[in-house]
Amino acid sequence: MSMQSTGGRTLVELTERREVTKRLKKQTKNADEKLQDDVWKYCKKLGSFTHAPVSLKHYQRMNMFASNDPLVAEIFTMLQGYDLRPNGSYDLLWDTIGYYYSIAVISMAEANRLAHLTFLESLARKMSEENHQDKAVLLRNIVRLSKEYPDLQPIEEILK
Repeated sequence: MSMQSTGGRTLVELTERREVTKRLKKQTKNADEKLQDDVWKYCKKLGSFTHAPVSLKHYQRMNMFASNDPLVAEIFTMLQGYDLRPNGSYDLLWDTIGYYYSIAVISMAEANRLAHLTFLESLARKMSEENHQDKAVLLRNIVRLSKEYPDLQPIEEILK
């Protein structure tokens, strides 16, 4: 990543500025060192991205995190407390990249699958009812992953 493309910020600086990083670090400040290290690796990966996931390849680079059950549990807890940005708002502080990559992680994780699907279904219903501006981003996530994870297909139907 060149300094020119990041506004002169280092990867660590970019990572520290993300809302998902702030939330996960605060949430895991008393966790064991391994989990804190895994959280930092995940956040650093998010810090290296310049946009929310688009292609299947973008989603698949989250597989290594989706198989880490303690990390997934922390990501899921973080998402449950992270409200959608208000519809119609383009708040630049709201971490679109971190949020939707985190959604991708729980969409692929096998641990706690039913709770993740329930959360995703609730999120899809809320976005559909509000005709939320990010509905298409969530739909793209579900469509890209539903071939490999067919239990996501009912959520796709809610979003269409």
